[in-house]
Amino acid sequence: MITFVNCVNTLKYNDYHSSIKKRIKTNNNCENSKNLYELDKYAQMNKMFISFKGIEKINNIYPKHTADNYSGCMLGAAIGDAFGKTVEYDSIDNIRETYGLKGITELMTPKGIAEISEDTQLSMFTADGIIKSAIRQNNDDNMPDIRYVHDSYKDWMITQQENYAPTQKGWISNIEDLYQKRGYRLQCEKALKSGKMGSIERPINNIKGSDGVMRTAPAGLKYYKNPQIAFEAGARCAAITNGSPAAYLSAGLYSAVIANIIQGKDMKTAVDDSLKILKSYKDHEEILELVEKAKKLAGSHLLERIAINKIGAGWNADEAVAIGIYAALKHPDDFKKAVLTSANHSGDSDTTAGITGGLVGAYIGEKQIPDDWKYKVEFCFELDEISRDLFTKASEIENSDKKYPLPVIKKKTSFFD
Repeated sequence: MITFVNCVNTLKYNDYHSSIKKRIKTNNNCENSKNLYELDKYAQMNKMFISFKGIEKINNIYPKHTADNYSGCMLGAAIGDAFGKTVEYDSIDNIRETYGLKGITELMTPKGIAEISEDTQLSMFTADGIIKSAIRQNNDDNMPDIRYVHDSYKDWMITQQENYAPTQKGWISNIEDLYQKRGYRLQCEKALKSGKMGSIERPINNIKGSDGVMRTAPAGLKYYKNPQIAFEAGARCAAITNGSPAAYLSAGLYSAVIANIIQGKDMKTAVDDSLKILKSYKDHEEILELVEKAKKLAGSHLLERIAINKIGAGWNADEAVAIGIYAALKHPDDFKKAVLTSANHSGDSDTTAGITGGLVGAYIGEKQIPDDWKYKVEFCFELDEISRDLFTKASEIENSDKKYPLPVIKKKTSFFD
């Protein structure tokens, strides 16, 4: 029997970590994958970057501020993304014809692993920028300097255009498997290629696309103490590439709901309290109307696929966040039902299921996510590590100078820079 002690006696940690990743990637046996995954997580917690006691609660004020809930959010979003990626662009009729009347119910792993889309890739780079900003400010509570997130998004663009080559930009930019194009967010890429950074004050375009929403989960996790800051940070992360209020306010709403969940609120209260923040922003009416509709539908007995159809397809951000919230309210304690509800519809299934996965994953924690999904999703190790770095105070992240080296950021010359 392989033990952790035997492994580290014969392999350097990084080689050990890589060897387990490769074994899981090629291992379709869920139980074996589970054992390997838990073994690697044990190694990461005891050998690599983090030194805290598992999922121990920090205090009684924020009962869901645990490493388990943070990992649940990031992994849950990726699982939803992977589910939806398989059926994105398919109509519900085609989905049911292909996978049965219940639609898609299992992760597809044609290459031995469930692939994520660009939404999860971007969420990883959002975390990268937010953590770098916190390190630079030596503060985990203040509004982040969004220029660091913009810089990280430009690093993501490199992964979509070039072959892998070692960089000095940090560990996330050096994940070789990220150097694959996983989607076609043309307007997002166009905005990043322009060299300009969009903002709420100076919109770079009028795009309402949903791609700005799911990637902002790290803002909700990092700024959980103040959901208003989480909202503003999420909105500004989305506004870098998506200039319509429907886009960046939807992202802000998603981040705020996650922050409220981490504070320990039930799903309905987390949504309601986040909507109060939304109402303080100009041009919030369209999103508010859709989310209120989603809330009513979640309390009805209408068939889920019909209810989602009444909300929309999810290609626009306001529809995507409303669908994601609908499924999370419908099944707040059942990750499987929530994600399948959000994935099986005619529309932007990867984004909507990713939003739901992030919300319910944050709510119930990683340990309550089905094992046969958790251990199959691509980048499960990396996402778990990112979630733990978001959970840890920036000043306490070990090897932070190597993991998150600070880029040179142009000095602000005015409020609008």
